[in-house]
Formats: sequence, structure tokens, C-alpha cells
Amino acid sequence: MNIDICICTYQRESLKDTLSSIEKLQLRPEWKIRVVIADNDVTPSAQPLITRFMKNSALNIHYVHAPKQNIAIARNACLDHCTGNWAAFVDDDEMVSKKWLIELFKTVEGVKADVVLGPVKAQYPSHLAESWMSKGEFHATTPTFNGETICSGYTCNVLVNRDNPVIAPLRFDLQFGRTGGEDTMYFEAIKAAGIPLYFSPQAWVYEPVPSSRSSFRWLLTRRFRFGQTHARHLLSVNDGLTYRIKQAGLATGKATACFTMALMNLFDQVKWRRWTIRGSLHIGVISRLIAHKDVELYGN
Repeated sequence: MNIDICICTYQRESLKDTLSSIEKLQLRPEWKIRVVIADNDVTPSAQPLITRFMKNSALNIHYVHAPKQNIAIARNACLDHCTGNWAAFVDDDEMVSKKWLIELFKTVEGVKADVVLGPVKAQYPSHLAESWMSKGEFHATTPTFNGETICSGYTCNVLVNRDNPVIAPLRFDLQFGRTGGEDTMYFEAIKAAGIPLYFSPQAWVYEPVPSSRSSFRWLLTRRFRFGQTHARHLLSVNDGLTYRIKQAGLATGKATACFTMALMNLFDQVKWRRWTIRGSLHIGVISRLIAHKDVELYGN
């Protein structure tokens, strides 16, 4: 069985750590691994790093230059160059655990899954080890569930069946390539086709948290953008004024509840921040329903 591991990269030296972790993967004898790297920089800045790495590595690496500073273009470039039965996505600042693929495929085989998500554990620098950020695991990524159903997917740790004829032609929406949310819409399309998402809780990926992301403001902005993405999905279903007003009203009620809970937990450093960040998501929904401007996270 052939498996492509897809990585989109943009000016990150940490890519070599990602590749080093992939080298150490425990694999089944019948698996053939190929790494597809899409460089989203204007110039092929990642190519020298990859060339140096390949001199001392047995990894089969395929490099693609996708120079549009649009993350959706890079993700699509990965898919366009996939040749395997399965495609796994990880980020260029993550490190996979040794049993990462083994655990993902355990879930595939256990429930006959076509899409399996894994968890991302944040690794904080020593000076933040006992902070509210670390205690609350604010940078960790796991699926959101509604009962037993996963609400949405993500590309920082996922395995997708490329042999599924419904999944194979799907691509990431370029309209979301600078704002983010392209992964959300991709998995919404998969769910709309009746294909469920599954979770493999032991398929760990680790992500060091850089100083640029270790702030309350960054967390608020990210959650605000999630809200905008959700609003864009709502508007793709119904763009009518009455529907906008209804959804904005619902989001206003939810935001009010979140900020009320934040005030009620003001003396708990983790809880008041968690409720405020959650409220920021609903403010993002409201802003996108009322206006048409999105926060751009990529290409700047």
C-alpha cells in the first residue's frame, strides 16, 4: 500500500524536524511512504533545506513549488501530486510520534473509515510550562464532537482515503486560502457526501508553540477567524437577509453567554480566558454575517 505524507511549507526551518520525525516512523512491511512537500513561498526557499536533508536520508521526497502565498493552492498542489492510496497531512512545524500512522490505520481498520483525525499536543517553552496557556492546553487540537459525530476536520493531523471515488476529486477552496478555513470547507464537502469523520486518540502529533503565537491576543484572533469561517459556511447555505439576521441573533446570544461566564470566572486564569476566546468565535460569526471582510492569516 502506498501512502503520501503531505506537508505545506512557508519559510520554516522547522520543516527539517518534521522530516526527521517522519524518518523515525514505525511502518508495516507492506507500506511504501512518499513525502510530498508544497512550498508556498514566492521563491523556492525550502528547496535548499530539502536538498540538504535528502543527502543523508532514505525518505522518498517529492518537492513542488506552489508560489502563490495561498495555503489552499499549496494543499491542492499536494493532492495533485499524490500517487498513493492514502494521503496524510501534517504541518511544517509539527513532529509525528513513532506510531502515528500505525494508530491512524488501527482506526481505519476498526471502523472502515475513509477519514481519520488525530490529536495535536502543544509543546510550550520552559517559561510557559506552568502558565494558564499550558494548563488550559489552548494550542492543542482535537475534534469538536456533537454527541458521537465529529463536527469538522482539520489538516494538521489527518489521514484520507484517496481510493474513495468521492474524496479523490475534492480540492481546497482558493477563496479561503489567505483567511484560513479552507480545511474546514474541504471536510464539510466530505461530510456533505455522507462520509463520516473518525478520531484516533493515540495518533499523536506534537507542535512547539513559538513566541509569535504564545499570546492571548493571538488565540482571540484565531478563534475570531474560526467564527468567520463558520459564518461563510452558513452563508453558502442561505445568503438571505432574514437568515443573516436570525443567525446573527443566535450568535449574539451565544457571545453574551460566553462573556457572562468569563465574568463569573474572573478569578480563574484558565476559565475566564477560555470563555472569552469562545466568545470571540461568536463575534467572528457576527462580523462576517454583517460585513464581508475576513481576517487574513496567510500570505502576509
